[in-house]
Amino acid sequence: MYQSLLTSTLHSRFNQLLPQKVWRLASLAAAFTREADEAMNVVLWIVQIIMAGVFLFTGCSKVLAYDKLKTALEARYKSNKIGMSRGLAAQVGLLEIVGAVGLMLPYDFWPPHVLLRLVAGGLALLMVIAGIYHARRNERATPSVVLFLMAVFVIVGRWPK
Repeated sequence: MYQSLLTSTLHSRFNQLLPQKVWRLASLAAAFTREADEAMNVVLWIVQIIMAGVFLFTGCSKVLAYDKLKTALEARYKSNKIGMSRGLAAQVGLLEIVGAVGLMLPYDFWPPHVLLRLVAGGLALLMVIAGIYHARRNERATPSVVLFLMAVFVIVGRWPK
């Protein structure tokens, strides 16, 4: 008898406390999710700034200092010519500069998320082509692969939930 009374008392008390505990756990989970989203936003902005800096530097060097770039690359790889005309280098450089500017736009710029993902996708495609170019010349394609992975990270990270 005492055992059933004790069990029913504990059971009713547990049912009273359960909604409060569930509510607290749900609010803690929501707060954790907000903090995780804010942290991911910071990481995405850092990746975007790094990518924008790299693409701005390499794009400007291809557009503004093609002759110096050509002599430096030909001196570094003595057996190979650069294999890229000034016009093609200027086009690639302009694409990189436009991509760098596009990466720095706010991610909710019109249309929301779409423009940033398109820019990152274009830069990822450009890095695939650059990787093929460097691999055919027997050069390291590591920077192209890393920038490709960073662009894919931005595309996935800025995908709407």
